[in-house]
Amino acid sequence: MTTNRLARPELECLEAREVPAVVFASYAGDGTWAYKPDTGHWRKISDYNPVAMDESSDGQLFASYQGNAGLAGTWLYNYASNSWSKIQTSVANVLSAPDQAGVVFGSFSTGTFRFKGNVWTEMDDAQATKLAAVDDNHFYGVYATGTWEWEGGDWDKLLSDKAIAIDAVADGTLFASFTDGTWTYDDGDWDLLNGAVATIIDAVSDDEVYWTGATGTWHSDDGDLYKLTNHQASALTYDAAGLIASFIGLSGTWEHVDGLDWDKFEGSKAALLAR
Repeated sequence: MTTNRLARPELECLEAREVPAVVFASYAGDGTWAYKPDTGHWRKISDYNPVAMDESSDGQLFASYQGNAGLAGTWLYNYASNSWSKIQTSVANVLSAPDQAGVVFGSFSTGTFRFKGNVWTEMDDAQATKLAAVDDNHFYGVYATGTWEWEGGDWDKLLSDKAIAIDAVADGTLFASFTDGTWTYDDGDWDLLNGAVATIIDAVSDDEVYWTGATGTWHSDDGDLYKLTNHQASALTYDAAGLIASFIGLSGTWEHVDGLDWDKFEGSKAALLAR
C-alpha cells in the first residue's frame, strides 16, 4: 500500500451548496466527519462518535448517539444545510437507509421501525442485529430466529441461520454471509458467491459487490473476482471512484481507485464509514 496522505482540515467552506457524493466517517475521539471525494474536502459535523450510521440519498446521514439527554437519540444530518434534526430520543443499535431521501429502517430495544415522512412505524417488536434496506417498503433483517425479509407488510423467513453480514441493492438482491460462505439471494434463489465468509459487505448493484473477510478484501464484478489486498477491513464503503476502507492491524483510512494502488488519504483510522 502507498501512503499519500491527504490532511483533514478543521472545517470546509460552506459557500458552495452543490452536494455531490459524500462519504461519512467516524474517528474514535475525533467525532463524525463528511468527506467529498471529488474535492478532497473534509467537514467536521459532530464532536461525537455514533453507535450506528447510514447514508440515504447523497448528503443525508442517519446516525444514533449515546450521551446526555440532549445528545442521546437518533438524528438526521443534511449536508447541504449543514444541519442536524433529532428524529428519535431512543438510540438505534442498527440503521439501514435505502437510496431515498428521509427514509431509514432502525432497530431499537423496543423493536424494528421505519422512519418515513417524519413518522416512525413499527415493523416488528423484535430487535434486529443487522438490517439491509432495499427501498421504503422492503428490507432484510437478521434476528434471533434467523434471516428474514419484509416487503409490503409481509414477513418471509429466508433461513433459520443468522447471517454474519448483509447488504442489499435497489432491485432487491441480497448479499449475505454465513458460516459456509458468502451468498446472493434473489426472488427465492440462493447462489454461492464465494466460499469465504465475508465480515462486511458493501453492494453496488446486483452483480457488483465489495466485501472483506479473513482472506482479505475483494471486489466481485459481473462474475469476476478481484483481490484488492490481503488485509481484512474493519470498515469499508465505496464511492464513485472506488473503495474507502480502514484495516485491522493498519493505521489510517485508505482509498482504492479502480485499476490503481491504495492511497492512505487520512492518517486516522475510521471506525465507521457510510456512503
